Amino acid sequence: GIVAAAAASSAVRVVRRYRKDMEQIRSSLKDLPAKMFLSKSTGLSVQYMEREPQTTTKPAMMMWCLVLHPSGGGCDQGLLLGELLLPKDCGIIAPSRAGYLKSSEWKPPQQEDEEKQPIGKALDAQAKAIVELLDHLDLKQVSIVGLSAGSILALELTRLYPSRVSSLVLVSPIIPYKQQGKDETLPNPPQWVLKLAFGNDFVKWMAVRLFTQATLQSMFGSSSQVDQCQKALQTAIVEALLPAQERFPGFLLDFEAIMTHRLTAEQLFLTKEIQCKILFLASQTDVQSKLEYNRLPSTASSETRMRKQEEDQMIITEIIRESGTHMLLDDIPGTQVAIKQFFAKNNASSFQ
Repeated sequence: GIVAAAAASSAVRVVRRYRKDMEQIRSSLKDLPAKMFLSKSTGLSVQYMEREPQTTTKPAMMMWCLVLHPSGGGCDQGLLLGELLLPKDCGIIAPSRAGYLKSSEWKPPQQEDEEKQPIGKALDAQAKAIVELLDHLDLKQVSIVGLSAGSILALELTRLYPSRVSSLVLVSPIIPYKQQGKDETLPNPPQWVLKLAFGNDFVKWMAVRLFTQATLQSMFGSSSQVDQCQKALQTAIVEALLPAQERFPGFLLDFEAIMTHRLTAEQLFLTKEIQCKILFLASQTDVQSKLEYNRLPSTASSETRMRKQEEDQMIITEIIRESGTHMLLDDIPGTQVAIKQFFAKNNASSFQ
């Protein structure tokens, strides 16, 4: 009886804390300094946040970065990561990708008698909506930063609108890659399992608030180099996954893209449509990139890579660390330096 009473009392305290936390989180979301843009050609609404470049450079010379957030995030998490990893000289546009927070949801077809809408077309529509947002902001060209699963849309934008992309940065990309000549099948869990694991507010809240260390371990891996400051930043990034319910439709779209929109390395990186310079940052011990995602450019045939270098259409700068957490958040200063040096070399006309 005493044990049961103690357990019940503890459960009540947890539920009360959960309700209070979620009330505060949703209140903060309402006060988020985000803007909305409606793409007339696609009908998609795009929620976004921005930060002006902290520089005295003339407006025409300012550099802007489009930051595409990881799976489960949103414009709030994208801006947080952008401010963390990018030089202060860069302006930041951080949209919520489709289905995240207030950006329009794009649902994959659920019934066989519905007209099929391939995931590729959904990504194309997102890319078009983002380009119209750049037009609205009068940004002729941006450097795109794809973080984790945000790299899927980053590559799609770079392929479809090469003239709008000055350079591309991929940090721990999780993208729908397959080895040429191999028929790889990924596990496809029922949607209720995904909903429980990734779209349930209480489950996600417990992972973030009560089992913080285990959640950080599963998302970022472990590293002896992670200090308390870096761990606090990782925790802030994880907390930006709440509320899960408002972000779950976007997660489903990401999941569908990874499951079905799978291309070879040549199709991803060496297509003629992609003409900009690419910085590829990853770790060999990344716990979220175990399907050989972390060395994609090198998997392309040497003949194809040589032809591309001779045509000078694209050069990939690879920085593959022997160890490190997902999105390399165990070495934030090192990632900052790598990105800044890449920008200085490849965006010299707009970056000082």
